[in-house]
Amino acid sequence: MVKKKTRQSQKRFTSKTEKWLLPLILVSFVVITGITIILLTRASVSPGSTYISSITDLGEFSQPPNFVGRDGGHSALLGGKVTWIFGDTIYSPKGISKMTGDFFRSTTAAIGNTTNPTQVTEPLDGNSAPYQLIPYTPEELAYNKAKSMGNDRYATWPGSIVTEPNDIYAYIYYLNLHITPSKWENQGVGIATITPGSTVAQKKVSVLFGPNEPSFRRALRVGNYMYVYAECAQKFCPVSRVPFDQATNRSVYTFWNGTAWVADVNQAKSVLPSSNLGSAVMYNRALKSYVSANIQNYTHSIYFSYAPAPEGPWTTPIKAIDMPTTKQEYTPSFHPELSSDNDKTVFLSYGGVGRGVRLLKLTLNPPVDGVITTTPTNTIPGTKPTDNPTNQKSSQKSSQGHSSGSTSSANPTSTSSDIAQSTTQVSPLASVSPTNRLDNDSQNPEQKNWWQQILDFFANLFNRN
Repeated sequence: MVKKKTRQSQKRFTSKTEKWLLPLILVSFVVITGITIILLTRASVSPGSTYISSITDLGEFSQPPNFVGRDGGHSALLGGKVTWIFGDTIYSPKGISKMTGDFFRSTTAAIGNTTNPTQVTEPLDGNSAPYQLIPYTPEELAYNKAKSMGNDRYATWPGSIVTEPNDIYAYIYYLNLHITPSKWENQGVGIATITPGSTVAQKKVSVLFGPNEPSFRRALRVGNYMYVYAECAQKFCPVSRVPFDQATNRSVYTFWNGTAWVADVNQAKSVLPSSNLGSAVMYNRALKSYVSANIQNYTHSIYFSYAPAPEGPWTTPIKAIDMPTTKQEYTPSFHPELSSDNDKTVFLSYGGVGRGVRLLKLTLNPPVDGVITTTPTNTIPGTKPTDNPTNQKSSQKSSQGHSSGSTSSANPTSTSSDIAQSTTQVSPLASVSPTNRLDNDSQNPEQKNWWQQILDFFANLFNRN
């Protein structure tokens, strides 16, 4: 009898163990599977996600031997040539021993072509100094010459250059800035014009957007309209819209409020993924989508997002390009006037501290159906696009893509001409993993803790079921 009771007791114990063991194994399997999927997803970004099949580093733009470095790097096809505009340009004048704030040209320009885009030329003055693209006022110039360093000066930093539809001139949006050792004083966004072959622009409106308004200066032309995105501040990246021929008229600009274009800038909503190191927007005909490239806060990577319309909604940023980690890179910029093969080959530049501007050639592998299938995560409802973007190239007009907006709608026609590309072989860009990561940007899935990603994985799994 004793042995029989023992067997029954063991049988009941085994039955309880089995009752818990099977669910435990199942849960463990699902958890391990989820972790594996997340780790594999984070390990690399497949070309199917970014649609980039290859990257070629074309190197830095040429510059005179007395140049120390420059940043920025926006462009537009104007008068059959590519007009390049740069930001801070540091040079060493002839016969000058004392450094002054005037040695920091805050914006310069150069002229190039489409077949060998990194080879550019610019006129110099008698002291081998470049000309200031956005001229200083006499008071600003006197102030800069009286200072001994570049951390105490007036600056005008260019944000984008966009060609007028008839190729007569181009608009340049720029930021007015007073840099002091203790702070940088935003003095508003201005707009200037430049004509073919020139490296000096003419101011049209010194303050188009005031210092207390978003810094709208990343412009994209869509037909006869411009969409102008603001430089992100506190993760606030709104967009404005304006008819091209009224770009100098502040009262005509309208702003996307999440559902409509409105005249009140205070109702503007953030549209682009957050980035404090610069972003660019272009329309890509091969992907049939707007593409945003941005360097997320203090990373060493360029992320891509996609949208059906300039105002969005934009997909979650996906890491597309790893850059060298020796310097902090910034200011990515698309160059649609150089694109070829129906935008399957596109060009993207970026600048860095203490170096020049580099140009990358990207070869894209579009989806089979030519449609971006990634579901946008931005909650702002997008409108069905009524504007057909114009990628101006070759003998047709060109615009540098970044960001911006305007009211009403248009139906311009797209162009399909291609630019002949240089056949020079250049070594591919080395892939370097980013070291600095943004810790609190909810728009970047890589920044979530592993357990948050697991919870998201299960939530999505249950939602699909």
